[in-house]
Amino acid sequence: MAKTKVQVGDRFTTVGGYPTIWTIEREIHGPTVTPHFQLSQEGQPSRVKTLSESVLLDANQYRKLTSATTAAA
Repeated sequence: MAKTKVQVGDRFTTVGGYPTIWTIEREIHGPTVTPHFQLSQEGQPSRVKTLSESVLLDANQYRKLTSATTAAA
């Protein structure tokens, strides 16, 4: 299996609109071509969603945060 570019613990913010921060909680293994991940919203951990790695890495939809960046950056 190829190494994914997204890892558990990575944080992403939405692009455009209200900047919501999402944290990768786990990778979902299955017969899909693209890895999928379960994310939870920072500050509201009961709000979860599942996205593919390709969606998370699409600069028009999400931006990966580093430990030094914040959603406002």
